Amino acid sequence: YLNALLRYVQVPVLSVIMSVFGVTVLKLIPIVMMGLWILRTTYMDDLMVALQRMRLPQAVTIPLVVMFRYIPTLRIEYRQIRSTMDIRGISDTLWKRVSHPLATIEYILIPLLMRCLKVTDELAASGTTRGLELECKRYALRPIRFAWPEIIVSLLGILFLAGLLLIDQTKIGEIILWRV
Repeated sequence: YLNALLRYVQVPVLSVIMSVFGVTVLKLIPIVMMGLWILRTTYMDDLMVALQRMRLPQAVTIPLVVMFRYIPTLRIEYRQIRSTMDIRGISDTLWKRVSHPLATIEYILIPLLMRCLKVTDELAASGTTRGLELECKRYALRPIRFAWPEIIVSLLGILFLAGLLLIDQTKIGEIILWRV
């Protein structure tokens, strides 16, 4: 519906920005939901064993596991930067982020990037110490199998995708945003 409404907006830059933003949000929501579900329900060692059993190459499994381990660390680092800003008397509100983008970069993004570089080095050393790069077969302490919750979620995902493909073939599919 957003795409249909934007046809009536006379400011071309605004309509393009809103279209791109809408498409980005629509495409990122399922990815973020799946990532959060994996983070909350899966131990990373079990994920590594499961991906190895699926015969995925280590060039895929290692970055995935490191990425999933890194996300909570990134959240902790951001909170530490915010608390440091509070101690120094620098307020961080949404309005200040939007109205002063250079200050946001200086006070939040640059320290976050510096902390990320340090944490990345620590994670690489930790992974090397734990034998993350070894080609040997991995074992899990807990049984790893495709259980009922995974089957239900997979079937719902397939049904949702089939529904989207079906809607795309109808008249409604002509005005929907994902064709932009």
